[in-house]
This record gives sequence, C-alpha cells and structure tokens, in this order.
Amino acid sequence: MSTQDSNISVVAPTIEDVKRAIEEVTSLMDERFAKLDADGKYIQDIRLGSVESASVWKSYGFSDFPPYVITGVINHNSDKYIDSVYRRPLQKLVNGVWYNIGFI
Repeated sequence: MSTQDSNISVVAPTIEDVKRAIEEVTSLMDERFAKLDADGKYIQDIRLGSVESASVWKSYGFSDFPPYVITGVINHNSDKYIDSVYRRPLQKLVNGVWYNIGFI
C-alpha cells in the first residue's frame, strides 16, 4: 500500500513484515537473556584485591582465614626474623560484581 503526496512516498508494512520484525526482536532478546543467565551462574574472572600489610616481629601478624592469600614476606634488616607480611583477598567476578571468595 503506497500513498503519494508531493514527492513523499509512504509504504505501510505488511503483516508479514511486522511478524518477522517481532520474531527477530524476540530471538535477539532470548539470546541476550540466555547470556545474562549464564553470566550470573559462572565465575567470569578472578583477581587479587587491595594489599594489606602487618608487622610480624613483636606482633601478631595475620590470622589464617579466607579470602586472603599471602603475597609477600619481608625481612627489612636481613636478620633471622621476618618483619612484615602482605596479603590480598582472592576475589571472583560473577554477573559484573566482584565478591571475596570464601572457603574453596
């Protein structure tokens, strides 16, 4: 169906065109939602968080509990005792949000 008005032509879509467009949009939405659903169930990435440090010589240092991993041990004055220890939390990315990893 076509209408002419001083050099402007308007073509109305057919029912088949509308159905096809709806099917394409629905298919695209299904793919996107499936990806979002999958992203929300699986770990997408891992990283170490911000560093923390503690003195060990004449101090308690750190307790051993998750999500931390030891990333450095320093003996500043080269004697037989360590002076400082460094740790970082182990983190996972799930659905765009970073979480500290608890017990593995």
